Amino acid sequence: MPVVSPNPKINTPIITDAFMTICNDIAQKGERDTTILRAISAFNDYYQTIKTNDRLASSLHTMGKHSSVSKSRWIPVAITSISRRKCKKKRRRKAVVNSEIKHNHPHSIPHT
Repeated sequence: MPVVSPNPKINTPIITDAFMTICNDIAQKGERDTTILRAISAFNDYYQTIKTNDRLASSLHTMGKHSSVSKSRWIPVAITSISRRKCKKKRRRKAVVNSEIKHNHPHSIPHT
């Protein structure tokens, strides 16, 4: 029985064949590399937890979007620093006393 795509513009057999090729390629790489094999195992465990097609689609869409090197130009900021910035209360600044000027002043008396 032929697979009928819900969207006539999408060629389902070509897409699913390409996906199967990718899965087979990953499986072959996993046989040669233990790092990839552990990643495949983690993927299998996660896949078993997916209960709905929407969740599966979301997971497939996010694949490859997360990486250790961020491509964003924004730097992550701690939550507490954001709340401090939004605080409307004026805070008193601590006075900075320059002890060298105070002790080296010509009219100052040295401690004995």
